[in-house]
Amino acid sequence: MLSGLGEHRERVRGVLYLAGVGFDWSSWQAEFHRERLARLSEEEAVRLAALDSMESPGPDEESEWMRLCRGTDYRDRRVGEERVAEMLAAGFAVNHTSNRLLSRGRRVPR
Repeated sequence: MLSGLGEHRERVRGVLYLAGVGFDWSSWQAEFHRERLARLSEEEAVRLAALDSMESPGPDEESEWMRLCRGTDYRDRRVGEERVAEMLAAGFAVNHTSNRLLSRGRRVPR
């Protein structure tokens, strides 16, 4: 995936390495999802699953997805919600195709 960034510079605002747990998604995927669910209420978890299953979410659904999904990347949900609001205000959008492929351990097509 990173090799494609140089070929499509017009699509890239920047590259940020998060996590620090390595590139073997299969070794930490289950723990990642367990932790995310632990940070959501039951109602939020149901809604996130519904949003994840949408083929073509609209802007409102995409913003809600980011709030539920990315907001849990921070231990303090209040901080996560503030950061997500900043990302949304800056125009960062979700690339659902890349997310789905990466979650399945597949390469993103060029």
